[in-house]
Order: sequence, then structure tokens, then C-alpha cells
Amino acid sequence: MTEHITDTHTITVNIIPHGNVIIQNVNAPENAYENESFGISWDIVNSGGNDQCFTRIMQDTEVVLDSWSGTLTPGNTHTMNVTVAGQTSAFNAVIEAGYTTA
Repeated sequence: MTEHITDTHTITVNIIPHGNVIIQNVNAPENAYENESFGISWDIVNSGGNDQCFTRIMQDTEVVLDSWSGTLTPGNTHTMNVTVAGQTSAFNAVIEAGYTTA
């Protein structure tokens, strides 16, 4: 029996590592006066891999106060600065950062 090949197609898929995004230099006051605004800042650093990154800060893990997503090439830093409106009781927040996938 004779086999006939009618078509072939070869593909190559480059496998790249995910970004390694870490949070650094978190700066927030230990105390703030009632009903007065205060600032929070932090850096995210991508130490390698995929360069589409994100960060966000959430009040009590429910309300997103601010967020950013975009290109952060390996070895570079993105700084976030957020002003929090006056509070009347303890303020709890969570900062997250990571990479995005297509």
C-alpha cells in the first residue's frame, strides 16, 4: 500500500514564563485623624516573564479604590499613589498585584 502525503504544516510555540510581580515599599500612615484624607503608596516590580501586569487596592477586600494594569517589562517598577477619603473608624485595605494572561 502506498501512502501519499497531501499537506503538512509545522508550528512553533514559544513558551515564556509568567511575570513574577511583587509588592514593595508600601507606605501608609500608622494613624490618621478622623474625617481627614491620607495617602497610601506602593511599588510593584516585575522581576521577569510576561510583561502585562496589574495592581489594585481594595477596602475590606470588597470595594476597589484604585487599580492599574498595563505593560511592565521585566526589571521595571510601577508606583501607585492613592488618597483615601476621610474615615471615621479603622481603615482596612488589601493590595494585590500579579500578571495578566491573554
